[in-house]
Amino acid sequence: MNAVLTQAVYETHPAIAVLSTPEEDTAAWMRAGPALQRVLPVATSYDLAASFLNRVLERTAPRYRVRDLIGGHSWPQMVIRIGYPAQSAGRTSRRDWRHSFDQCF
Repeated sequence: MNAVLTQAVYETHPAIAVLSTPEEDTAAWMRAGPALQRVLPVATSYDLAASFLNRVLERTAPRYRVRDLIGGHSWPQMVIRIGYPAQSAGRTSRRDWRHSFDQCF
């Protein structure tokens, strides 16, 4: 049976983080990925939840506004909402994030 989520419940005071790069080119976009791969497991280790708010970066004017908000010297690549979940989803059967990739096989 599939449950339908009708209303999401979020923390009332989350942190909003902007992952940015000094340049705006393909190499910078590629560096943003590994940076995000470091942020998410650390957030999880503190029982934090993360969600992505990237729609604001899909249009030129709002993207430049975000750039201005973060000081105007770097390019926003991702906007991340980080906070404690208002309702815990409980534990999953996932392997502990501290295990290295080699230990998974």
